[in-house]
Amino acid sequence: MKKNRFIAVVSAVILTAGLTAGCSVRTDTPVVGRIFGLKSNQIFQVDKIVCEEPEYKLVLLDRANQYRETFGRTVDWEVKVDEETNLGDYLMEQVKEELSIKYTLASMAITRGIHLAESEKESISEKAEEYFSALSEAEKDYTGADEQTVEELYKNFLLADKLYESLTDKIEDKVSEEEARVIQVQYIRMSVKTKNAKATLEKVAESVRKKEKSFSEQAKRYTEDDLPDKTLKKNEAKEKYEIEAFNLNNNEVSKVIQDGNNYYLVYCVNSYDEKATDENREKIVKEKKDKYFSGQYNKYLDTIDTDFNTRIWKKMELPKEAFQTKNLMSVYETIQ
Repeated sequence: MKKNRFIAVVSAVILTAGLTAGCSVRTDTPVVGRIFGLKSNQIFQVDKIVCEEPEYKLVLLDRANQYRETFGRTVDWEVKVDEETNLGDYLMEQVKEELSIKYTLASMAITRGIHLAESEKESISEKAEEYFSALSEAEKDYTGADEQTVEELYKNFLLADKLYESLTDKIEDKVSEEEARVIQVQYIRMSVKTKNAKATLEKVAESVRKKEKSFSEQAKRYTEDDLPDKTLKKNEAKEKYEIEAFNLNNNEVSKVIQDGNNYYLVYCVNSYDEKATDENREKIVKEKKDKYFSGQYNKYLDTIDTDFNTRIWKKMELPKEAFQTKNLMSVYETIQ
């Protein structure tokens, strides 16, 4: 779904790169490099892409409605979310950050030669008309938007999505199932200071190999940890006994492993947890994509000029009434 993918893209930039709104757009309007100030109806500019007030208010209206759906039709925007910030200020910052990142990604897409197909442009026009026609007169008056405003938003949203896919589509192929493999083990840990610890573990290993005793029972008896069961992910394995555990087959017990001040004995319950491995691979792929993508984003920011119209932004008001509009992103999801 485009909505979920786009939220993921924005989250990747914010969380992985550690960005704040001030990092993505500057917070004043003097002459900045190639940018020569902003007009009174322009909120910010990223290289050659400008976000005008109606575009910004469409997103602000949409997010405010989402808050009302969550908290009830009446929302007190003055309620504090922390000592210095009220809910209204928090929402304004959210939209500021989200839109500045989206438009930066759209600008980045254009510089990389990514464009919209004619079929995508036609779909955007159709969906923009669908969304705009659903707005009430009060909503249109609040935002000052027209159908072209919605088209501009959707165009930049889609360019950003296409950029993410273009930059990261090969990463998934580079993450193998072996790298993501998840196993289930049982283990015994005994301190090297424990009397006869190594000899005890060697006897346990021998008895398990000969199927004279259950490893599970022996683990409960001898381990100095609370629980003998453990799930291990190969990409996260750091301890010596964890790494060596991945060399075991099902129902196989390791040799006694010394790691620092402890001895370990490991028994493999399942050398390949298929479901957990698939889930872990998806997680690794996402993390690698996000890391690579945010790195490319940061590099791009260093090459462009940006400007933000703080004076106009601070004067902007949240919608005072609850509107019954369509969800902006729900309509966007249906663009073909």
